[in-house]
Amino acid sequence: EANQTYPKFSASFVPSDLDFWENAFGDNAINALKLRASWGQAGNLTGIGSYDRFWQFLPVAYLGRPTIIPSSTLANPNVAPERMTELEYGADITVWRNKVNIGATFYQQKIKDLVVNRVLAASEGGLGIVNNVGEMENKGIELSLSVTPISTNDLTWGVTFLYNRNRNKITELGSPTIAIANVAGAPSFLIEGMPASVFYGTAFARDNGQILLTPAGLIQSEKGVQNSATPLVYEAQRDNTGQPTGAAIRAVIGNPNPDFTGSIMSNLAYKNFNFSFLIDFVRGVDVFNADKRTRQGVGIGDYAEKELKGEVPRGYIFAMYTTEEWRIDDGSFTKLREISLSYNFKRPVKGINNINLGVFGRNLISWDNYNGYDPETNAGGNSDILRGVDFGNVPIPRTYKMQLVVTF
Repeated sequence: EANQTYPKFSASFVPSDLDFWENAFGDNAINALKLRASWGQAGNLTGIGSYDRFWQFLPVAYLGRPTIIPSSTLANPNVAPERMTELEYGADITVWRNKVNIGATFYQQKIKDLVVNRVLAASEGGLGIVNNVGEMENKGIELSLSVTPISTNDLTWGVTFLYNRNRNKITELGSPTIAIANVAGAPSFLIEGMPASVFYGTAFARDNGQILLTPAGLIQSEKGVQNSATPLVYEAQRDNTGQPTGAAIRAVIGNPNPDFTGSIMSNLAYKNFNFSFLIDFVRGVDVFNADKRTRQGVGIGDYAEKELKGEVPRGYIFAMYTTEEWRIDDGSFTKLREISLSYNFKRPVKGINNINLGVFGRNLISWDNYNGYDPETNAGGNSDILRGVDFGNVPIPRTYKMQLVVTF
């Protein structure tokens, strides 16, 4: 369609503005209360690339002459933008003489016509196609708490806490699984009834929850019988020595959707000094660390070093390459996102109202257990489907800044 329409409506009610409020609650109880709700639709501006609808041709050299060949991604002139419908409601409350502000937001999103670069069998004439494949929903909560425990002429201190939790699920797909094409080789899949973009790949063989090694002490993939109609159902099999037997099975080995995220912000102002910091945290998220695999394969990784030193059995790197679960890392982190210190020179000389001198740092420290540069990463870029894949990504830089602002 050439044109897309996305309607939106919102409304709010502030009962604390009514005449009875102050008499009912006074100055020391609930100072303000706002109730709000909204409904609207939105599209995905980055889901469809500029040329995804067309069959593109790629320039290559053949016998020293320039030629072109058709892309392995098929054209799809009928692909349409995603459409998200969201219902949101919440409340904002101010108490204790406006020193405490509490906010709560609840939302439910339904997304239709998911845009996915799905994998195709080569017999279909290409290896992938950008298409609309199903429906997805998000349900979540956002909480905020801002406190100003000190507020005087010389000293002000405020702290804000944020908490966000989202639960995501593919509600309709039309097929048991759909693989999401990506250059990292990550087993990112859409599976009906599961969160979006789970990692569905070869898993560790286990015995009573413990990883089952080969007689040579190497990791190995689980084997057995898998139900093709219900991909999440499988039966592990063992031979008479207790080792896996049969075909390699696939299972959900990771989830790139975090359990929750949050932030802590604080600002302290004393006379002409100002100090602030921001800490972000993410918990319960998995990353498919393709970089870790690649480092071992070319002999520059930490496990490749351990194999050379004899700390792990010979053949460890070769064995782990077939087990995709080995590449799943915990992407949880806590980051000192930003810290700043500044000083205001008020009217230092005639004609200058203020000089602000400050120093700032961003992404200074990351507390995590990630086997790579940065757990906050995504090879999918702006894609809302391909998530949590680390493959040749440039880590978020640590930056420092000095600032001099003169106000006349």
